Amino acid sequence: MHGEHQTRSWIELDEYCRVLLSCLASVDLTCKRKSKTQAAKELETDADVLAARLKKLERLLGVGKGGIINSRGSIEPTAIGEEVCHLWSKIEPLLENFRKKVDLIKNKRELRVAIIQSVFDSDHEWIRNEAKTWLPETDIVLEAVVPGSADEIIPKLLAHEIDVSIGYPPAEELNESLEERAWRPQEELVLVLWKGRVQGALQKNPRLVIDGASPKDISLMHSSFCLMKPHQPLRILVMRYLKRHRIEVNEIQRKSAREAMELVLNDDAISILPRASAQRALERKNVEVFRLKEPLYRTIVTLTSRKNLKYKEISVFREMLGKHG
Repeated sequence: MHGEHQTRSWIELDEYCRVLLSCLASVDLTCKRKSKTQAAKELETDADVLAARLKKLERLLGVGKGGIINSRGSIEPTAIGEEVCHLWSKIEPLLENFRKKVDLIKNKRELRVAIIQSVFDSDHEWIRNEAKTWLPETDIVLEAVVPGSADEIIPKLLAHEIDVSIGYPPAEELNESLEERAWRPQEELVLVLWKGRVQGALQKNPRLVIDGASPKDISLMHSSFCLMKPHQPLRILVMRYLKRHRIEVNEIQRKSAREAMELVLNDDAISILPRASAQRALERKNVEVFRLKEPLYRTIVTLTSRKNLKYKEISVFREMLGKHG
């Protein structure tokens, strides 16, 4: 008898899952749209199917026709209909959370990485290529993001919509569910200028290559200086440096190191940027870089959720980054 009771319970549960949830969703949407036609359209079904679902729910609840939705005149839920809509409002978030967990399992072979723009521009090619060797069964999805967007990135890490973030350390205290690791604890920033200005700069300071660019060198190098847009971490770092050494500049703003490099290549400005951002132009001998006499560095870290189900893939990915710091 016990086994028979258990079987009957599972049959009932199966019936509820197959029938009840679709009926509840259909009633809620119909009441919200105040239109059976519109509800059927959004559910990608027809009016007959929608009517059948309503009839099933009326039968399950033991009410007659019109006991859930009053169709006379405008469509309005009855008292029981309001209870049905309230019940659905409680169930829907649980189903959405379940759907996300199913997606996580389904996307187990996909590692989603958000990278600040300057690092993305200089490193995305080798990261993607190396990952094919380190994680051959995992699809690496790289996304460039605006620096300083931690307010947007951290919720996505916590929701497991992003698996790894590469960027600046968060300004606020780190959520205990997240783990931060330094990747490039001291990435050097350098003075970048168009190659045509090098000879004049060396005439003014023959020891420029040996000693590095002094605050005076930076002041005399060009009439314009490129800085990032307000609130970006790289701008904050460079602005502090300029103020600390009392370097006055005529500012031109750009939103990324790549856009700043375009200005430098056109000799419209000089800038202080991560060395990697200038590397490609440096290899083509279109620009020159000088280290700063008073060194300046930025810190790049990785952030991940401690509860991410892809912890093995994340661990391998971080090890890969560490080998190419």
